[in-house]
Amino acid sequence: MDHDKLLELAKKNGEVFILVEPTHFWASEYTLKDNPYMVDFDMTKEETTAAAIDEHRTLIKVLNDEGIATKVFHQPHPEAYDSVYVSDVMLAFKNADFPTGVVVLCPMFWHSRRLEKNPEIGKWIVEKCGYEHLIDLTYFEAEDKALEGRGVTLFDWKSRCVYAGRSNRVHPDVLAELAKRMTEISGHTYEHYLIESFDPIRKTIPFHTTCFFMILKDVVIIDWSSVKLPEQQKEMKEKLIKSGYKLIEVSYEEMNYGATLVVEFNNIKTGGSGIICAKSCKEVLSENILSQYSEHFSPIVVVDIEINEIVGGSSVECMFQPVAL
Repeated sequence: MDHDKLLELAKKNGEVFILVEPTHFWASEYTLKDNPYMVDFDMTKEETTAAAIDEHRTLIKVLNDEGIATKVFHQPHPEAYDSVYVSDVMLAFKNADFPTGVVVLCPMFWHSRRLEKNPEIGKWIVEKCGYEHLIDLTYFEAEDKALEGRGVTLFDWKSRCVYAGRSNRVHPDVLAELAKRMTEISGHTYEHYLIESFDPIRKTIPFHTTCFFMILKDVVIIDWSSVKLPEQQKEMKEKLIKSGYKLIEVSYEEMNYGATLVVEFNNIKTGGSGIICAKSCKEVLSENILSQYSEHFSPIVVVDIEINEIVGGSSVECMFQPVAL
């Protein structure tokens, strides 16, 4: 899709999805240490790259066939194996509180993932999408303090609260600084809420908050068993319901297969929202949860991203950086 047609479609949709093609795709030896979703596989680096590129191009075609505007960038460094997960290294948001748009550059925990930063993406959002504000938090990397983008930060825009689950990928100092900077730019007070999360089966701390929790425009999807403290479960439920969200409560098994790792998009045909989810996720969802998804989202776009799931230990949520226009 040429540039003019892309921007025309993006403006029509009110958003564009940024993606990064996985031109050198491999399992990072570092993320293996804290990402339990990465599994053993019998493929060479060349084979995983070729398969990931084919999978990615099919994904782009599926999105474009649904009328979703996409802008694809290339991997910035051959050893930045996780570059395809563009939502981790940055944030981009534009709404009533931030009418001129904000781009946030996020500090990464593992040193190898710091190679994923691509200044061309931020430049494109500023120049082509008209974003004015830049919050660069990458200086926290010098202190090994992280806040990995959309993977860890969940925004309750209705009540102006930023949620994040405590892990090595989230440092309280960075979370507090983000809320502070958002307060300064918007003129409204933004709070931050640190969740004490825990995987009750693996007995580990979820590395990303979106593994068990997702806030969409009007819907929250959550596995409460991953919120360790009962008092936090109660407090979060009260806060989210007060904000006006419909809560969809999924089981541990559904969470484990990516029930929360969905991406919402504007459906201009209906004026509502659709969602994108992985094939592996949809296959394990109960009829009750599928019914609730269908009640709120149309269409449900199912994509097959098996290579990304196996090699990268990730899902669709990490592969998109939605940019509102």
